[in-house]
Amino acid sequence: MVFFSSLEQLEIGDVTFELGSSDTRSAGGVLVQRGIYRLKKGFRAMTNSSAWRNALNPTSSTGQPLSGPGDKSFLRKIAAVMRSTIEALPSPHPTRAETVEYYRHVAESYQIEFKGNSEVVSVKRESGGEGCFSIGFKGPATSDLSFVSADKVVVATGFFDNPNMLGVPGETLPNVSHFYMEGETHSGQRIIVIGGNNSAVDAALDLHAHGAVVTLVHRGKTFSKDVKPWVRPKIDALLKESKVTALFNCRILEIRPDSVDAEINGGRRTMPCDFLYAMIGYHPDVSFLRNIGIEVNDKTGIPNHNPQTFETNVPGIYVAGAITAGFDCDKVFIENGREHGKAILKSTMN
Repeated sequence: MVFFSSLEQLEIGDVTFELGSSDTRSAGGVLVQRGIYRLKKGFRAMTNSSAWRNALNPTSSTGQPLSGPGDKSFLRKIAAVMRSTIEALPSPHPTRAETVEYYRHVAESYQIEFKGNSEVVSVKRESGGEGCFSIGFKGPATSDLSFVSADKVVVATGFFDNPNMLGVPGETLPNVSHFYMEGETHSGQRIIVIGGNNSAVDAALDLHAHGAVVTLVHRGKTFSKDVKPWVRPKIDALLKESKVTALFNCRILEIRPDSVDAEINGGRRTMPCDFLYAMIGYHPDVSFLRNIGIEVNDKTGIPNHNPQTFETNVPGIYVAGAITAGFDCDKVFIENGREHGKAILKSTMN
C-alpha cells in the first residue's frame, strides 16, 4: 500500500501544488487523498487523486508517508501528471480547438485507449446470455472486422453525423460543407455561413479571426435566443462595426461554384461566394441504436432508457450525451451531458 499525508509545496515551473490532508480514501489498493492544486495565477481545481493511480503507477509499497528525500521523484511524478491535465483545462467558455486539446490530455493522463477513424458495426452479447459484449468495428486501414470485448457498452454517438439539408440546387458542390473545418484555409475568401445559432455564430467568428470576408445568412429575424450569452456580444460587436455582414429574413435559393442566389424580403439577389457553410443543424442516426437492439421512439427519436441510470432496454448497454434527447438535440449540452457519465458509473458499480 502507498499513502501520503500532508505534504510540502511542490513548485514545477510557475505552478505550485499544495496537497491537503482531508478526505483520505482507499482506491485500488492505493491510499490517497483529495488535494487542492493551486496555480499561482489564481486558478483552483479540486481533483480526486485516486483518479490518477493508473497514470502515476506508483512503485513504492513501504506503507510509510512519502515525505523523505527518496520520495521526491515520486511526488514530482504526481505533480507532472497533474500539471499536464490542469494546464489543458479549457476556459469556462472554451473554443472548439481548446476543447479537443483538453479531451486529448484527459485521454493521455487516464491512459484511455482511443481508436479513431473506426466505425462500430455490431454490438453482440457473447455466448451465455450474460457478461461480456463483443464489439465489431472497421478500422481505417482495412475493411475486415476487428473485435473488442467489454462488460458494459455506452453509446454516445451524438447527432453530428447527419446534417439537415437545404434542399437547393448546388448543395452537393465541393465548395459547400455542412461541417465546419478550419478558418486558416479561408483567409481572404468570401464566405457565406447559413444559420442563426451557435454553430453558425462560432464559425463566423473564427472565419473573421482568420481573415475571411464573412456574410451570415439566416431565415429568422435575428439570431436564436440559444446563442451562448458570452458569444452573442462578440458577434454583435462585429456586426455593429461592419466587420461581418448579417442578412436576416434571407434564404439561399441556389448555389454555384463562385456565387449564390438568395431571397431577401421577397426579392432575389446574387452574391459572390468562394465557400459556403450550411450550419443549420443535425439529427441523430437512430438506425445504429435499433440495429443493436435498443428501442427508439419513432416520433421523438428518444432511445428507451432509464433516466436515472441511462441503461437501455438492452441490459448492459447505456446511452449518454445528446443521443438521449432524440431529435430535440438542444436539451443536452456539455454542462448537463457530463452528468450522464457519473450516473452510468454509479449504476455499473452497484
